[in-house]
Amino acid sequence: MMQDGFERDQGKKGRLRRRDAALDALEHIFLTHGFRTLTMDDLASRLRCSKRTLYELAPNRRILFLTIVRRWTARIREKGDAAAASENEADARLAVYLMPAVTESGAVSDAFLADLLDFAEAREELEAHQRARVEGLRRIVDAGISDGCFELFSSQLVAEICLAAIERINDPAVRVTSGLSFSEAFDQFYRVVIGGLGKTSANRGSLATR
Repeated sequence: MMQDGFERDQGKKGRLRRRDAALDALEHIFLTHGFRTLTMDDLASRLRCSKRTLYELAPNRRILFLTIVRRWTARIREKGDAAAASENEADARLAVYLMPAVTESGAVSDAFLADLLDFAEAREELEAHQRARVEGLRRIVDAGISDGCFELFSSQLVAEICLAAIERINDPAVRVTSGLSFSEAFDQFYRVVIGGLGKTSANRGSLATR
């Protein structure tokens, strides 16, 4: 049987490193190309590994894709929550909380999003992720209002508007008419949110450059 670089790294730590390396590589492939046009043979060839390595991660291509979607969305939430917890001021907390959705989505392609939205379980995962992110935003807005950092807006209204906007950004037709990629659309939307909520003008540079 073919012995690949992932499989040669033996032991428990080696298996974990192998698994993480395979998932990192698969995430890049799926974010760039989606999954429907790729077979397990194609994926094994691109990763230069045996299909056994892939089947150790998931029983089929669809579950492999779903695993990557869950990994990607979980990382955005974890990074956003951790960054927000490190800031004391609500306006700074809001900016760093939103940033991972931009920085972690730079490789997202239309093919990935089309496959995700056409795959019910993956779409539900994205929608649950985005609802959780909006709820986190609502809590930050609440705290900012209490601290006097933000204007006295309804945090629930802000959350509902954000969720509606996110649902529109998910629509490929909106991205086509705006001429923006998924990551660029979120960057511009979040800058509108930050600039609209803060009592002073927000830095209009991309969140990814901060």
